[in-house]
Amino acid sequence: MGSKNVSSFLLAEADTAVFPGAVVQSLQAAALGATASTLETQKRLPPESPPARIELSQAKKMIVDALASFDPRLGAAAEEVLFSEGKRLNLHEMPEGEKGVMMRVRAAGLEEKDAMSIEGHKDIKRLRENFPFDHNKDNDFSVIDFEYDRSIHSVIYLAHELGHAIADDYQLASRHTYRDNPKHMAETQAYLVQSIVTAALQTHPDPEIAAAAQHHFTDELAGQIYAYPLAQIAESAMESLAKGESPRPAVLFQAGLGEQWQEVAEKDYHGKKLFNALEAAGTALQNGSAPEKDVMDVLQGAVDRLHDRPTNQLVAVGIAGFLQGQDQETKSKVSEMVLGIYGPKTISDVLDAAGIKGEDGMARFMKATIATATEPLAKRADRPAPHLQSKNHFAARTTP
Repeated sequence: MGSKNVSSFLLAEADTAVFPGAVVQSLQAAALGATASTLETQKRLPPESPPARIELSQAKKMIVDALASFDPRLGAAAEEVLFSEGKRLNLHEMPEGEKGVMMRVRAAGLEEKDAMSIEGHKDIKRLRENFPFDHNKDNDFSVIDFEYDRSIHSVIYLAHELGHAIADDYQLASRHTYRDNPKHMAETQAYLVQSIVTAALQTHPDPEIAAAAQHHFTDELAGQIYAYPLAQIAESAMESLAKGESPRPAVLFQAGLGEQWQEVAEKDYHGKKLFNALEAAGTALQNGSAPEKDVMDVLQGAVDRLHDRPTNQLVAVGIAGFLQGQDQETKSKVSEMVLGIYGPKTISDVLDAAGIKGEDGMARFMKATIATATEPLAKRADRPAPHLQSKNHFAARTTP
């Protein structure tokens, strides 16, 4: 989600704030192998078609239908939230041409001290008219705050926030609250629901909706994949700086990203930020001084980011893809475990329950995950198709 959006599911620190190292390292290895080809493919993409406009009633039905097709119990949980007559969904439709920025969930019983404040947002006056509270301390159910703008992005992000709401419901059913949820699982839960819905929308019978969903998925996932070489670049730069050596941004970026490295250095938000920080660090050394703290924070942030949304989303895409090839009992069990119905679980618990075990099993799963994330991009570049059918990369590789 864009940096200008009001978007979060703020949780207190939990015992497992980060992903296990084995998960991140295996995913990084798979992502690094696909980085250069993904960049090359992006250069060949055809112009985007006019965006689909989707009315709210249709959006809610599409989301529920997608989840019900995956797992009837998940579909029923979605319907309970989205069609709650405004009780669970504090949604406001934006005027034509205006982009929605509010997208968040306030967990059941969310206290002021845990809530994300929107004070200081440039649109605070408008936002406060429709979203007067940041907490949810008086309710025993979660509430989605959302500005809907009829775009495919709005549909998909509504599914994301729905994932947070369903996870909160499941945690309450297991006699836990948002405070008990492992921090690294919160966004993974939301991205799982988003991934299931996005996969269904990519084969929607309306070609405009299918194409829009394909474009959203491929563009968003490509950006997440680039986080892994950027982290490697930042680590290499910090090693050089620790030795008193000046990092060479262009050399590092080309080594990590391939011949199209400038696409990331100039157009990707995180890539541009890192490239500028490396240049600033080099300038500081040339002037005989240490790099500023904010420069070093950017480098460390690029490494730490691997425990945030890139891994959240890619792991969720992988789990959703893996489950598509499983029987209904496995679909329900694993997806409900992710969402917290059996109490607080870590991603290691989930992968173990899915039969993804050991270094080799993890490597196969992550390679299939990256293939699932990148194949639609290649198909979009080579043969724009309104009903894109992708291969299930998990069927022969990771089924226990």
